[in-house]
Amino acid sequence: MARSVEIKLDGADDLRRYLAAMPRETESVLRSSVNRAVKTAHNEALIQISRTYTISMRNVERDLKEFLAKGGSIVAKLASRGRPRGALNFDISPSEANPKRAWTSKSGYRAQILRGVSRAVSRDYFWIELKGGNVHLARRQNPSARDKDSNRDLHIFKTVSTPQMLGNKDVSEKVSEATKQTLEEVFAKGMERRLMKGI
Repeated sequence: MARSVEIKLDGADDLRRYLAAMPRETESVLRSSVNRAVKTAHNEALIQISRTYTISMRNVERDLKEFLAKGGSIVAKLASRGRPRGALNFDISPSEANPKRAWTSKSGYRAQILRGVSRAVSRDYFWIELKGGNVHLARRQNPSARDKDSNRDLHIFKTVSTPQMLGNKDVSEKVSEATKQTLEEVFAKGMERRLMKGI
């Protein structure tokens, strides 16, 4: 699952006028403005995700990637991908920095994925490291199964992926707002400098 932030510029009529008067300069300013805006989107996404979820910016950073406008393109985007993050990335208590396989809490857990929303997690869950190194809470769906070492019968405690966090309505609205503001400000200043040179 992947999600991206679109970067749009309001004031298309003004842009057309600029393009008609000085197309090469306008395209260059627009490309650099879009690239600055995608960097703003990246930073704002990290801030808003860490404010909304109990995950650190550092743990989200690797799932975000900037695609800058290059050559004749004036399109840039911030993309995210990845599976649900390991439970240790979030606020789970009690927890250990490196829990041993199959370690569990006899009294169960409290989990807070979304800030301010805490829920109880049964003591049937235990820590397990899956392929890729993500450490999750899991429980057996069939505790009486003979093959206790098999991962096929595991129910993984549900967390969220970076695309889901970026797609959160509050997060995406704030990221889009900051991105749009940066794009419009940088573009206007860049065009003003170019126009002043031509006078």
